[in-house]
Amino acid sequence: MKFSAAIFLTLATFMSLFCACGEKDDIKGIIEGQYLKADNGQSLICVNADGENQAYPCVMTAADDSVSFDSLDNGDLIRVTHSGICESYPAKTRVYSIELISRGEVSDIDAELLAGLTELGWLDGED
Repeated sequence: MKFSAAIFLTLATFMSLFCACGEKDDIKGIIEGQYLKADNGQSLICVNADGENQAYPCVMTAADDSVSFDSLDNGDLIRVTHSGICESYPAKTRVYSIELISRGEVSDIDAELLAGLTELGWLDGED
């Protein structure tokens, strides 16, 4: 009986994780942060959650063909409308729209975040 309960709880946990990362078009939010293109070509938004504490990266995937990251440069401050943040590392989200707030530079991105991404192999560390 205990074994069945353990299996049920394990399956329920995995199902809730998959649901949290699903494509729910009706759940949208807005976040601001600096744009960063990783060495593997993925587009990231570097978000400082409360304006003072540790920043975190979030991988952005275009929700459709109307969203393009081509005009953005590393460090640009952007505002994105998204589908919700999947709590993984790095976090992930589907982007519905991008607004350029201001042009920036790599030096505008949190140095500890850049060091962490370099250590994980997302950046080559020469920028």
